[in-house]
Amino acid sequence: MLVTGSATGVGEGIARRALAEGATVVTHGRDGETGIEGTHYLPGDLENSETPRRLIAGAVERYGRLDGLVNNAGVSWRGGLESDATFFDRIMAINARAPFLMIQAARPHLKGGSIVNIGSVNAHKTGQELLPYGMSKAALSSMTRTLADPLAQDRIRVNALNLGWTLTPNERRLLVDTAGWAEDWPEKTAERMPLGRLLSPEDVAGMVCYLLSDEAAMITGQSWDFDQRSHGR
Repeated sequence: MLVTGSATGVGEGIARRALAEGATVVTHGRDGETGIEGTHYLPGDLENSETPRRLIAGAVERYGRLDGLVNNAGVSWRGGLESDATFFDRIMAINARAPFLMIQAARPHLKGGSIVNIGSVNAHKTGQELLPYGMSKAALSSMTRTLADPLAQDRIRVNALNLGWTLTPNERRLLVDTAGWAEDWPEKTAERMPLGRLLSPEDVAGMVCYLLSDEAAMITGQSWDFDQRSHGR
């Protein structure tokens, strides 16, 4: 299986869980990042439209087959209606176009395989400062549902998890460095959450590995909100 954006955060958690469960894992990150011991690491910038094809080819060349794909890599850059075309295009290229191209390149090799796309609850509605980001995740959710029927012809399943607020090392640091939050903000925030804490990469990893497994053999075309708060529509 191949997990994009797996050098850190949620992707790293998914890759480590899959490895612990006995999967053969190909990890991915940007140039300068490193993979996880026991995995085959492929670097590449997903803003480049040639990278998805190269990543799939690299995984298949290494192991001769591909059973699972997790489109986890993404950016959550802040920008609202004032964002210029370049900013908008970059977010859409990484968060929406890259997963599309990954699936396109993987399809011939994924006979009977499974795809999980990592989205966000911001796909439904978000603060104006995350408008392009939310739009990119809405596109990912729509793609997931739309591709279920055509991919089923090859016995490929595709599902998405729209993540709520997830505590990763990068998220912890980001709000301290860019928003001036106190170092203990995760603990203070947890007190206000319905279930007493934020999501963790390990929470996400467990659900992703379930969706990739044979236990979820009859689940496809679903885009779930994986969050402790209601996002009723």
